[in-house]
This record gives sequence, C-alpha cells and structure tokens, in this order.
Amino acid sequence: MRRVEFLVTDPALIGAVFEEAESGCLGLIDETGAPYQTQVNLVWAQGALWFHSGPLGTKIKLIKACPKVHVSVVLASSFVPSYATDPQKPCSATQFFRSVHVKGEAQLVEDLGLKAQILGLLMQKLQPEGGYQPLEQYPSALQSVVLVQIIPQEITGKFKFGQNLTAQKRQDLIKTLQESADPRAQEALAWINRLA
Repeated sequence: MRRVEFLVTDPALIGAVFEEAESGCLGLIDETGAPYQTQVNLVWAQGALWFHSGPLGTKIKLIKACPKVHVSVVLASSFVPSYATDPQKPCSATQFFRSVHVKGEAQLVEDLGLKAQILGLLMQKLQPEGGYQPLEQYPSALQSVVLVQIIPQEITGKFKFGQNLTAQKRQDLIKTLQESADPRAQEALAWINRLA
C-alpha cells in the first residue's frame, strides 16, 4: 500500500469491518481476461469469507474457470468538505472510510452440513431477529444453493481518518466535524481519536 499511514493490520479491526458490512464487491476475471465485479452478501467465519449463489450464472462460471478472486469491503464514513482543511482548494474534499481488501482463492463447498452452518451464520448476520426455520430442515434447498468459500492469501486493511494531516489541519477538521449535520460525523470523530 502506497499510503502506509492508512494501513491497518489489527485482525480485530479488520474482522469488525467484515462483521458490520452486509456485502462486498467480488472481483473476478472473465474469459477474455477482463475484470468482472458483482456485489455479494458476505460472512466472515473460520478464517475465510463466504457467500452464497445460485448454481448458474456468470460468477459461478468464472470461479470454475479461474478461482483467483479479489473482494473489497468498504464502510463509508463522514464526507469531509474541502473547507475543513483548506479555505479554498476543492481538492481537499475527501471521504473517510474503513476498507478491507482480500486476495484469495474461491472454492465451491459441497458438504451439506457445512453449508447449513455457514448459511446459518449469514442469516444470523443479515436477519438477527430470526423469523425463519433452521436450514437443515430444507435439504433440497441446501443442495441447490452454491456456497463459496474464499480462502484469503492476502488481507489489507485501509482506514482513512485524517492520519496524514498536520496537527493544525487535524484540529480544523475536528472542529468542522463537531459542527457537521452529517449523522456519521460522530463516528468519524471517534475514529480520528482512535487512530491518532
């Protein structure tokens, strides 16, 4: 990563991004060598990322042809107006965020017990209030759905919250965020203090 001041390696902070994000962007390579991206609901468990899919379609076809994948998960935080750090330059405007990028290999999972377990975790994450029966009660559905495991080969966390700013510019930024109507400003302030 070029901007090392934004690099995050703490597994707990990286895991929290996976927990909070409902989805991520899955990057694949198509048959012509061109990039292909699609959004997938993700769950982090057992040191891997997992998502489900129908048995047919572009992403499953591409995974079978080339299992190397890239997943980006981004949690956007407060927008920072240019005047927060510079009274005139519009290029000072920015977005604060937490992101994790995973390079890995995708594998299709056949084991029905593992499918039920991981899809159960995904349901707990996306529908924590319940209101559904255990997946084991639907063996035909478990057989027809595809579960994909992404085994990470490289994980990079990038959290941008003004770590590159001088002390004075950081104070100007904090003042602007304290006065901001953006509901995410308080979260951004907490991250500025945490990463300072």
